[in-house]
Amino acid sequence: GAQVIRIVENGVTFEMDLAAGQKTGHYCDQRDNRLWLEALSPRRRVLDTFCYSGGFGLHAARGGAEHVTAVDSSAPALALAKRNAELNGVPPERLELVQGDVLEFLDRCRREGRTFDIVVLDPPKLAPSRRDLDRAKGKYKQYQKAGLACVARGGLLVTCTCSSAMAQAGELLPVLRAAASEMGRQVTLVRTSGAAADHPISPSFPEGEYLQALWVAVS
Repeated sequence: GAQVIRIVENGVTFEMDLAAGQKTGHYCDQRDNRLWLEALSPRRRVLDTFCYSGGFGLHAARGGAEHVTAVDSSAPALALAKRNAELNGVPPERLELVQGDVLEFLDRCRREGRTFDIVVLDPPKLAPSRRDLDRAKGKYKQYQKAGLACVARGGLLVTCTCSSAMAQAGELLPVLRAAASEMGRQVTLVRTSGAAADHPISPSFPEGEYLQALWVAVS
């Protein structure tokens, strides 16, 4: 059955289901990255893709984002995001929750000419092992191209990988470079970050360095 608890992360309240939720209910490893996003969000239009329970989106809303759009294919995840938005007093008119395929949503935005000041791409693990790397690189590139098409000029793309095979091989940046080139967008890497400090990395287990986020200015 459901084992619902509440936690407070960076002053934002999240309800989570320990039994049915993903990764025991919450992705604590992105805590610092959510805080950085919040600091960049004032007066921005923010898109949080693969939003799960709304981690990035709710931080953006609290940071003063003009509007937040959060997309996930999972109905239970979006129900959780909606609940968390209510717990944090986010006005419904400042948050749009969309259930659907992320690529389809991004493609629709591109066709409609809809852009965002900040786009967060935080997909699930696409390369569980090294042998999945080539397929995963193709998928990341697909997401990045679709995301870049929806970033307003002068905006920011935050592209994450939680696959240690990608992070260890240093593949995320070359893939992004190719995606930007194919989309005709100029990109500047402004920050590279990983998991929060409570996810220390042992030198004898380099695979522990699995989370990588690239913060990229787009023109």
